[in-house]
Amino acid sequence: MVLASRQAMLEEALILCGAIEQRRAGSAALLACGELLRDIPAVATASRAFRIVVDEAVPAVHSKPPVWRRLMRAGPLRVLWTPFEMARRRGQARAVLTREQPKVIVVFEDRIPDPEMVWLEEAARLDIPAMLVRYASSSSESDAWTRRDKTAYSLDRGALAWARRLFARAYPAHALDLGMGPQIFYSLWDSLALAVSGMAGTQPWVVGGGRVAVAAIQGPTDFEEAVKLTQTPERFRITGQPSWDLMARAEKRQTSSPLVAHGAPGPQPPRLVCALPQWGEHLQMPWPQHIEKIAQLCAILGNTGCEVVLSLHPKTQRDRYQPIADLHQLHISDLPLSAILPGADLFVASWSSTLRWAAMLGIASVNLDWAGQGYTLFSELGSLPVSNQPVDLAPLLANLADDPGHRTRLGAQLREESFPYGAIDGQSGQRILSLIENLAGGGHG
Repeated sequence: MVLASRQAMLEEALILCGAIEQRRAGSAALLACGELLRDIPAVATASRAFRIVVDEAVPAVHSKPPVWRRLMRAGPLRVLWTPFEMARRRGQARAVLTREQPKVIVVFEDRIPDPEMVWLEEAARLDIPAMLVRYASSSSESDAWTRRDKTAYSLDRGALAWARRLFARAYPAHALDLGMGPQIFYSLWDSLALAVSGMAGTQPWVVGGGRVAVAAIQGPTDFEEAVKLTQTPERFRITGQPSWDLMARAEKRQTSSPLVAHGAPGPQPPRLVCALPQWGEHLQMPWPQHIEKIAQLCAILGNTGCEVVLSLHPKTQRDRYQPIADLHQLHISDLPLSAILPGADLFVASWSSTLRWAAMLGIASVNLDWAGQGYTLFSELGSLPVSNQPVDLAPLLANLADDPGHRTRLGAQLREESFPYGAIDGQSGQRILSLIENLAGGGHG
């Protein structure tokens, strides 16, 4: 088995490899692609369950010369260059797969052209089944919202709208209209490059809509959306995700906090974990406005009287946020969110799948909608408080921080409402391993 992953999904890959080791299901090869290369030393010593197969042919984009990067911003040049690069990459992938002879490929994303889509295409050509373990709860609604004002994706705006409409006619699964105007998933030039490369025959609006035989997804809500977009219910299996098992085993209250060291004995302040929003990184607001909002958020958190810990997305640049955290005497955790969330009394995030985690753990939470997204993504969580602007967050947190009974009641309500999103029951890894073993044995997951 080959595990193809990117840096942000490394935690899930390592957990899954550990489960394979415990199950004694044979050794796995971890295929390290692109950004994951920098983590090879840590990966190599993390478990005995796998050996490393390094995909050295995927240079990071930032390593390219500045002149090359500027040229590639010109769409027509990308249409010429990308198919050539994809053909070269697919040949290299084919060589590795032929040498390794994996029974199954496991990926954690299938919409990124390189490396994930490249490996999936070649695996399909070699009749190697692929399984996707869905890492996040990216929804078509959030993807459409991010593209809503960008002419590059619009089917009815811009001088090249006619060309995008022609592409959508040829590949209708790439088009979607959720009330923000009809859009295609990739820009015109990238869409054309995928078509020329023979890699446009997928449903990119859902994770799991690519060249995978089975997609392990988190819960009934994700299943319903995936089936609605792909019309392939046989492809999707509800499993949860591997990191949920770590959270299931973690005790809600621990003698020693995994967040920050405690001081004197006695009653401790509530533990508040905040997954810092990525409004800037996800192009949901201009970067200066994003930094301003983050500074306001940290100031409010610092005045709650709670033991506050900030959690950064694995791909976030820490040095951008460390000065703000230091200013307000807030701690940025070095641990993954799944390791610290079970010990929290309060959780704050913005339209993140981690809010689902907190609800399933029965943790009182607040959803930040400071970018005005207004998703229906968490419509089942009717008890989840929403902060629409900085001025309303402070009283929300004050009520929750000062009233343990209120926190307990809210957490219990959220846990009850979270069933449509999945269950943190400690069995996700076993369900996923069973699907992998079935694929490896010639089944269909």
